Amino acid sequence: YKADEDLRVTAPEAAAAIKPKQPLIRTQQLALFTQQTVESMGSVEGKEKLRQEALKQTQQVMNDETGKPVVEDLLFNNLIIQ
Repeated sequence: YKADEDLRVTAPEAAAAIKPKQPLIRTQQLALFTQQTVESMGSVEGKEKLRQEALKQTQQVMNDETGKPVVEDLLFNNLIIQ
């Protein structure tokens, strides 16, 4: 799996807060993506469930690291399933 995503944040300063946390966010997302199966990703519902879980994880990282979830939404620009 390979995913490129955009994060919608609560304020401009939130974008700056995310930058140093990106390696941790990507590591957690990679772990989440590798748990997926072709069957779970074969439907729109499965992809939406993955998107929601990735958003939840990202918000948790930011909440743990900054005290605020700061991410309002996560949008996939590109999702490759191999």
